[in-house]
Amino acid sequence: MTANVALTDTFDQWRVKTNEVLAGTQAIGMANIIKTTDTTNSTSNTTGSIITAGGVGIAKSAHIGGDLKVWGDVTTVGDTTISGNLTFGDASTDQVTFSADINSSMVPNANLTFNLGNTTMQWANAWVGHAGITQKTDSGKPALSVTSTDTDVIAIDIDASQITADVIDIAADAVTTAKVIDITADGLTTGSGIYLDDNSASTGTRKTVEIIQNNAAALAATALQVQSDGGITGITLDKNFTDVAAATVTGLHVDFDRTVPGSGTATFTDIGINLDVNAAGLGTTTTTGLDVDVVGATSGTHTAVGIDVNVSGADTMYAAKFVGGDILVGVDGTGHDVKFFGDTASAYMEWDQSADELEIRGPVATPGKLLLSTAEATMVDGNKMGQIDFQAPLDGAGTDAILVGASIYAEADATFSSSVNATELVFATAASETAAEQMRLTSTGQLGINTAVPASLLHVDGTVQVGVDNTGYDVKFFGATSGDYMLWDEDQDQLVLSGTMKIKEQADADSDTAAFGQIWVNTATPNELYFTTDAGDDIQLTTGTRLAATPADGAQIFNESGAAVDFRIEGGTYDTLFFLDGSEDKIGIGIATPASVLDVRGTVQVGVDGTGHDVKFFGATASAYMLWDEDVDDLILGGVAGLVVPDGQFTLGSTAVTATAATLNKAATTGKSIAMAIVFG
Repeated sequence: MTANVALTDTFDQWRVKTNEVLAGTQAIGMANIIKTTDTTNSTSNTTGSIITAGGVGIAKSAHIGGDLKVWGDVTTVGDTTISGNLTFGDASTDQVTFSADINSSMVPNANLTFNLGNTTMQWANAWVGHAGITQKTDSGKPALSVTSTDTDVIAIDIDASQITADVIDIAADAVTTAKVIDITADGLTTGSGIYLDDNSASTGTRKTVEIIQNNAAALAATALQVQSDGGITGITLDKNFTDVAAATVTGLHVDFDRTVPGSGTATFTDIGINLDVNAAGLGTTTTTGLDVDVVGATSGTHTAVGIDVNVSGADTMYAAKFVGGDILVGVDGTGHDVKFFGDTASAYMEWDQSADELEIRGPVATPGKLLLSTAEATMVDGNKMGQIDFQAPLDGAGTDAILVGASIYAEADATFSSSVNATELVFATAASETAAEQMRLTSTGQLGINTAVPASLLHVDGTVQVGVDNTGYDVKFFGATSGDYMLWDEDQDQLVLSGTMKIKEQADADSDTAAFGQIWVNTATPNELYFTTDAGDDIQLTTGTRLAATPADGAQIFNESGAAVDFRIEGGTYDTLFFLDGSEDKIGIGIATPASVLDVRGTVQVGVDGTGHDVKFFGATASAYMLWDEDVDDLILGGVAGLVVPDGQFTLGSTAVTATAATLNKAATTGKSIAMAIVFG
């Protein structure tokens, strides 16, 4: 049933009433308790088909076909589901406050279009389980920007609990000329641009920082580059180790491997560490390419090694190669030992700083060796192969004092070939000039002193002295025959010759030398032996072994000092044909023990038949003598000299004289024919 009912009610101010104007209490026919067909839209809280100045309470659901506009607050109790777009207030005046948690995803209506906050109104904190940030292709701004203005709080703090996963993983495979991570820290004082603290106690092998350039085709790529345009230190590696277990501890380890390529013969230059230092200054500058400071400990047994280089496996190996500049070990007055070992045990070369000397030591049973060589490819006579110079370059006198004072060098003696390497060893010294040659040992073993062309094994072109005055030395020259030699016996001050002496002939004696005599051989045929005195007088053995002297009255004196020495001349039969007994002052002919001043054992002949010579014998009394006068062929007794003949032994001609001595003596006194005193008996 449908009925239109007009309800009016007038109440005075004293009437008590209930605010329920119309209440439906029956369940039947209650579908539309209040219904109006007015379609006037509400534009405010005072317009529309139903208007009430009071509130509206609805115990059940309410459906609104048009817009819902509320002047005042809206409080929703229970879940709220809104379909369609939502617009919350005015950004300049209104706020949206969530007291409850958000239980769904917040997905924008358009991709990469809307912002969460802006440059002036920013969210304080955001807690998310995962943040996925996608940069718009035309955004013109970074995918993530962090602006940190709190000066004493960390800008980005990551507290990671990952064990087997990476904490930060950046995949920047599209980057070509840009930087994957670009950090600018222009305000640093004592802080660090990047700080990494690995305080893990794990003893396992790990790398605190690992950089891998992992593409073999990237030939010009650099795995790590550090550029320092300010500050005095480019890179500092401070390695500390305190563990007590045995270990090999390394401060910096460079492992450079390049495997043998599968093909090709390209030339490679492999450098483990390439140190390029360029420095300049206007003041005093000391530039050091590599400064190694190794300090050992005195506790235990400690060997400190500054640089340990081990090179192996190549065709040509250099443990160290220096191009340009000098090599300095120690400083002036404080040096260090430098030792080079050889291929054989115990062989080495060492600069011994404490002894200030260089030692080259050979192995057992082998001498130390020093090789001086030349790069000359075509050696000719006069080329030097090696040279040792001696010099005092710092002498304050300068000029000659700083020239090379002595040299030893090896010089080619001929053009070298496959069968010739003739070499001479030259010794040079100086007096007031650059060292000049003084001695040469030829390729054939000949030694020349003051001559470059020695003609014998020893060739001295100048004076030779052995010892000094009053302190001499023996000098002995052996011959080709056993037992033959020439000896200067310094102890006896005499020259001893065992063997034959040959003297080359010459026309005359050399120029006179004061206080010296000369023994020489004259060019006569046959030769004659001369002794020329300092006065120019000659004593000679002439042809036929005759002794002569010039001037003619020159005296020959033997044993002038009167020493008790003998003089002996051997003959074909007698070994004492002539013997002078110096100790007894006697002469023996044919006897080595003369019984008198002259003892002749054999026939004595004076002159030859038809040509004789006077022979005169003096007695002890003045004017007493016996004379064989060759001129008158008489034997004459002069003075008191007499002739004593035993009785019966005096013969005149072929007739024996039988007269007694008295008779003959009487006849002599009476002037008979016997003109001598003859004593018989």
